[in-house]
Amino acid sequence: MSKMTKRVDHTRLLTTSISQCSALILILICLSVAPAAATEDCLYQRSLDDTCSDGSYGWRAYAPAPTTRPALWQGLYIGADLGAGVGGVATNGLTQGDIDVSGFAGGLHGGYAALWDNLMLGIEFDVMRTSTDGDRTFPGQFEIKSNINWLSSSRLRLGYVSGDYLFYATGDLAVAQQDLELNNAGTVTSDNETLYGYALGGGVEMKITDNISARLEAIHYGFDEQTYNLSNQQLKTDDDVTTIRAGFSMHFN
Repeated sequence: MSKMTKRVDHTRLLTTSISQCSALILILICLSVAPAAATEDCLYQRSLDDTCSDGSYGWRAYAPAPTTRPALWQGLYIGADLGAGVGGVATNGLTQGDIDVSGFAGGLHGGYAALWDNLMLGIEFDVMRTSTDGDRTFPGQFEIKSNINWLSSSRLRLGYVSGDYLFYATGDLAVAQQDLELNNAGTVTSDNETLYGYALGGGVEMKITDNISARLEAIHYGFDEQTYNLSNQQLKTDDDVTTIRAGFSMHFN
């Protein structure tokens, strides 16, 4: 075979190989851009074909996936409350009997909550200025006045979320300050003490906006026995107060 013939055969072989490679590359390119099955995620994808387009071939308008905000009921929050308190002061020692107390209560609250599906668990602190007072006159010209100046509590909250509503129970430690005044035939003496006890209650909270909620709750406070020194005599008290209050909270989630 002549050199010319061999050169022609080599040229044909090279041309055939190039053609085959070109055909293979073209097939791979076509497969790589072939339309795929459309999914719900197409709204947030770019596409070179009609699969995720708006009806025209080519690049479609890109819509970024929406960001998901944490649920309203989790994270830090602060708020304010206003309501009323009613209760009783049981006295023993200098004289015996119950003093009914009532009045307004208002203050601030704050806390933190975590959310697991529909279950909420958190901790809350509150302090309320009150005018919960009352008086009673006993036989022997004794008049005793009671005034609970403020209430405060540190409570756990356990709740259940249903739509825009949170239903919860709450309870733990409570602190208060009480003034007692004794009027004995015109001679007035007074004493004030700090009370320690528990707070227990529950309520419902409703979503107003993405970061504001409104609540209605009832909290019962029960306090340990406390001793007061009045007119060189001792008077022991056993106090309980129930507050019913409405409030608003701002959430920082």
